[in-house]
Amino acid sequence: MSSQAPTRVLVVDDERSIREVLEDFMTVEGYDVVAVANGEAALEAIVAQRFDAALIDLKMPGMDGLEVLARFGELAPHLVPVMMTGYGTVETATAAMRNGAYDYVLKPFKVREVIGLLERGLEQKRLEAENVHLKDVLKQTVQAFANLLEDKDPYTRGHSERVSRYARMIAEGMGLSDEQVDTIADAALVHDIGKLGIRFEDLNKAEPLTESEYEMFKSHTTRGKWMLEPIEFMHELIPGVYHHHERWDGKGYPLGLVGEETPLMARILSVADTYDAMTSHRAYRRALPHDVAVRELEAFAGTQFDPQVVEVFVREIARDRQGQSSKAQRWKALEGISRPATPSRVNSQETAQETAEATSFDAASMAATSLGE
Repeated sequence: MSSQAPTRVLVVDDERSIREVLEDFMTVEGYDVVAVANGEAALEAIVAQRFDAALIDLKMPGMDGLEVLARFGELAPHLVPVMMTGYGTVETATAAMRNGAYDYVLKPFKVREVIGLLERGLEQKRLEAENVHLKDVLKQTVQAFANLLEDKDPYTRGHSERVSRYARMIAEGMGLSDEQVDTIADAALVHDIGKLGIRFEDLNKAEPLTESEYEMFKSHTTRGKWMLEPIEFMHELIPGVYHHHERWDGKGYPLGLVGEETPLMARILSVADTYDAMTSHRAYRRALPHDVAVRELEAFAGTQFDPQVVEVFVREIARDRQGQSSKAQRWKALEGISRPATPSRVNSQETAQETAEATSFDAASMAATSLGE
């Protein structure tokens, strides 16, 4: 126990002897204990004071232990509640755990066992709070790195956020857990962090890179890995940062991994990164239309990209674009906006222009699918 503030425990039991034994013994052990005889008094106490843990009798007249537990979950979610019962059935334990109890003890019990149970619950709560704090720090650090990169290279402003959104879309479409989805989205925000060590002029040359410049460009994956290695809570992002330029056929870098040797996180980032690279304007070329970029991804599925990842992305981006289109149409209807039909001559010109851009971009698109961003 801490030598600072004592752990505050609320004891709720209609049996006076139980209350007195727990209060006396735990006070001697250094706990600050308040004991009440019923659920109503427990609610008054929890509103008036802050407690770290509670020992709650399951079977009490009036408001029973499960009701008290449910109200505690609303009023004091930080609390570690432990149920006490003389009716130890599986159903009782299941109901208590379902309503938020950390655990339960059977009467009669040894007070030291109860204290041990409370301490384990308090430690788990502390670790959970620390984990939440670390995740907040991770988010802030990731965003700071992303801001640094975009400040260095204005041509890629918004790139990391878009890649993160596409990567999240793919990960969710593949049915990954919420934690995996968040980790992949965070890795996308810093996937190019190693470019901070490369001259801005080399990142946006209008002419092809020389061999030495290309080798320098490729080093951004290793540089990114080096940058994140000293930061322990960012280690889970390294596979995406280090391997997002690997290829399905083993012709990528930095290690030339083949197929599923490349971490799934990196295979997802590769598709998300390349799609955004192809559909964004850069100093050295125009953006590809969405449909052309999708065809490029499909054409290189099984050679550069994981075919399953491409399939999921194509499906999910189509749903996303359809949803955005439907939303835009609803807004237009609500606002009463009606636009005159565009002459077919302009449509033809635009189509021809897009086709010309797509054709002229062929070599650049190969570079994009090789380099990504």
